[in-house]
Amino acid sequence: MKNQITVVDTDKYEKPSLDMDYAQVKQAMYSQGEESEIIIVVQAYGRLEKTRLCVESILKYTTDIAFELWLLDNGSEENDVFEFFESVEYEPKRIVRMTKNITGVLSVNTVFRLATPKYFVIVNSDIIVTKNWLNNLLACAESDAKIGVICPVSTNISNRQEETLGGFANLDEMQEKAAIFNRSDRRKWEERLRIIPTATLFRRQVFDDAGVFDMGFVHDFGDDDFSFRVRRAGYKLIVCRDTFVHHNHYTEERDFNGLENQRFQMGQEDFRKKYHGLDAWEDGANHIVEFSHYGELGMERKRQIQILGVDTRCGTPILDVKNKFRAEGYHSFGVDAFTTDVKYYTDLNSISNSVIHDNMAYILSAYRDKKYQFVVLGEAVNSYQKPEEVILDLLSLTEPGGVLLFPVYNMDNIYEFLWEQGAMKERAVKTCQRMPYEEVINIIKNIPIKKLDINFEPFAVTEQVRVFAEQRAYPGVREGREERIQNLFVRVYWFWLQKA
Repeated sequence: MKNQITVVDTDKYEKPSLDMDYAQVKQAMYSQGEESEIIIVVQAYGRLEKTRLCVESILKYTTDIAFELWLLDNGSEENDVFEFFESVEYEPKRIVRMTKNITGVLSVNTVFRLATPKYFVIVNSDIIVTKNWLNNLLACAESDAKIGVICPVSTNISNRQEETLGGFANLDEMQEKAAIFNRSDRRKWEERLRIIPTATLFRRQVFDDAGVFDMGFVHDFGDDDFSFRVRRAGYKLIVCRDTFVHHNHYTEERDFNGLENQRFQMGQEDFRKKYHGLDAWEDGANHIVEFSHYGELGMERKRQIQILGVDTRCGTPILDVKNKFRAEGYHSFGVDAFTTDVKYYTDLNSISNSVIHDNMAYILSAYRDKKYQFVVLGEAVNSYQKPEEVILDLLSLTEPGGVLLFPVYNMDNIYEFLWEQGAMKERAVKTCQRMPYEEVINIIKNIPIKKLDINFEPFAVTEQVRVFAEQRAYPGVREGREERIQNLFVRVYWFWLQKA
């Protein structure tokens, strides 16, 4: 076998000097190695017409930014996608063709190894981009070198990334509304624990520090895995609510057959195994409810907001609070996290200045010298052995005028009712002490407060269950029966408590 020789041109590089520290060396090597600023990659597998709309929208609405266009045919069975890619008139352009469709992960990982731009922008072929889409994503990326992944909002997506623009009748109307919507506004940049990519900007450096996509995840939970690794590598994930693209895809197009459900369950279990018991959704999608009072607290906008998150699992409630304050014009935050479960330590450390793992009984001694403008409790307060003590301890860590936000699990809920009626064979596991929200209110009556508000998260129940409850619940009650029935469907009550 003849010698195979690979020549790598390193003449453009300069050796880092000995007086440079780690960060300076890294920055110097990356800046020298960047072949281009931006590569936009359109990944397609079949679906020619959607792919055509995607590419045409990129060429039409990305005219004031220089970029390379890479067209990735992920082994389409017909030749039409490849032929279309050949016909696209744009320079510089590169076509990457996989000979056989294996997985989308394999194809994009292949692309990541072929070039060294500053930013990769991966656009799924069922995305239609809009005016200023890339300008806005770049404005976010350039604002902070620790922002690693950025995604716009879109139609037809979950994970609280959806935006409908109020609806539109056709693509022309969509583009008109998007042009008004897409105005860069840092108040609308939301830091997230996990992201579902659509037209997503990646800082290339992220792939060196966090790795490429894990090919072990065939379908679901690969995005969650990558999100967790990116955060743990020291980068932020941002959803830009100032930027809209249209996800030209509908759930009915996806075949949720037995194989799809099996892959979902396998992916969920694989994630748990890889992350030692963490569940990407239960531990990473535990959002708080909406309250509209963040702008009413009267704190100076230039002030650093001190936030304490207590038992927030991987930390989503902390980020929710930060994002709400950011939307009101606050941009400086100090975050501490306290957890009674050590398995959350690593992820809390990725979004916090400090993390303490201890028993709840010792939280006051852990923060004896600190006061916070906002304290958020992630777990239901009546899941603790001494709920009243938890409330009072957390209030003592809250400065006057500050807020304590905490949930209370509804013990008198629809599932308790169904069990009592004999409509369920097994009773739901009770993990909470018997403390209804009325008792919490009685505790609060003895506390000087400035504002109290209560919101709730409902159970998702079928219409059949709802009708059953309306027919059978509280038959002897005349006054307030309708309200009591509605309370059955409450899963968790959330208390907003502003200290006097």
